[in-house]
Amino acid sequence: MKVLDDSEPLMPCQCPDCECVNTTNLLVGDGNTPVCGCCLADCPDVHGPDGRRPEHYQYEAQWSDGDCEFVGLSAEFPSLSFLAPTPYKALAGIKSLVADALHDMAQTGETPPAPSD
Repeated sequence: MKVLDDSEPLMPCQCPDCECVNTTNLLVGDGNTPVCGCCLADCPDVHGPDGRRPEHYQYEAQWSDGDCEFVGLSAEFPSLSFLAPTPYKALAGIKSLVADALHDMAQTGETPPAPSD
């Protein structure tokens, strides 16, 4: 990630996860996408120095006979799970838990797991 310098044209933040139009403190991340410092630090879906977001990870929903509900799982976060009455809600729940984990990891300086192939 690099900081845009004064010789580069001013453009708005292009954070894919919010409607930010900030034009200051722009950083260039993956794919040369300018993102402002506040989005890099504060957007709930932009985390860590690698810019890992919940959609970078793999998820599945399985029926749990023991719980009589669907359980949402993430391959890269095996300690997390989310129970829900439908597979859609189980997937939404586990993605939200991963987003929270990524946010916490960014706040504490931990490196998030690499996405599975």
